[in-house]
Amino acid sequence: MTYSKRLLLIDREFWHEQRRFSLRQLREFGFGRRNMSTLIEEEVKELVDYIYDTIRSNDSVTFNMDTLFNIHVLNSIWKMLAGVRYNQEDAKMKELQGIMSELFAAISMVGAPFSHFPILKYLAPEISGYNLYVKTHLRIWDFLNRELEHHKKTHIPDEPRDFIDVYLNMINSSDKDTDGFTEQQLLAICLDMFMAGSETTSHSLGFCFLYLILNPDVQRKAQVEIDAVIGKTGIPSLDDRPK
Repeated sequence: MTYSKRLLLIDREFWHEQRRFSLRQLREFGFGRRNMSTLIEEEVKELVDYIYDTIRSNDSVTFNMDTLFNIHVLNSIWKMLAGVRYNQEDAKMKELQGIMSELFAAISMVGAPFSHFPILKYLAPEISGYNLYVKTHLRIWDFLNRELEHHKKTHIPDEPRDFIDVYLNMINSSDKDTDGFTEQQLLAICLDMFMAGSETTSHSLGFCFLYLILNPDVQRKAQVEIDAVIGKTGIPSLDDRPK
């Protein structure tokens, strides 16, 4: 489907090579490091400002917590991969958010019927969900490919801006040890990053707020602790964790 070897679905030496390179380069752009915390804090601030601005512009607002976090979580990943971030109203990021939501709505956490019984792809592609799975994957693939083409046009080898740039450097390298680095493999890795890190985090946050709403006493305790440690106007950071 992705015309390449997905990072989540490969093994042996090729997996070690791609995983090792991906982790090393992602760390260079913030993953697992201190500046990753800064990136997340920026997204939290943008989210809080968005909520306040929306409330001020309406007398009464009901937020869909299931989608409220999506763009900000995607931004955290996309910033490392492509070096850019988007706001809540950006059409490009809304497009990606919509595609990801469709995909995870169609495929449950235990997998689709065709993943357990592959023959269903041929006998009942529509009913088994295979056609929808292919359709949504191709839309994500197209979105990522457009970003790749933009990077290729603006790419400066000696000045990598993000993960896509450093991967392009490997693709264009004359070193024979880089034969496994291809544009299709790059797109497959980006796809895996989105699928593994976006919807899961968004839903975890959504469930967290759901339980707080269902348990007002716990919500009050959480608010008291936040006010005591961070204050009423501050943004939480990793420095607050020991407190």
